[in-house]
Amino acid sequence: MRFLIKRPSYESCRNELEAVRQIMTSGAYQFIDLLLWSAVLAIMTYPLHHSPSYALAVFLAFYAFGSLLLLLLHFFIKGQSGRGQDYR
Repeated sequence: MRFLIKRPSYESCRNELEAVRQIMTSGAYQFIDLLLWSAVLAIMTYPLHHSPSYALAVFLAFYAFGSLLLLLLHFFIKGQSGRGQDYR
């Protein structure tokens, strides 16, 4: 049955993977993903704080910490790639 299935070309696979990579590394996608994970963590820890106002504070704290971590990683990764080109 393998001979009946036509394999996609290298270029089409490469184009699809490039499109996925661009979406996954976009800033909007990362912050939406961070929003989702912050909500999940706030919901999972809800029995610990017993109040909607504390739940909102925990959600905002998770989101702020994640955003800060994401921005620091972007800053350091871009800084490292720029320094690597200077030494060549």
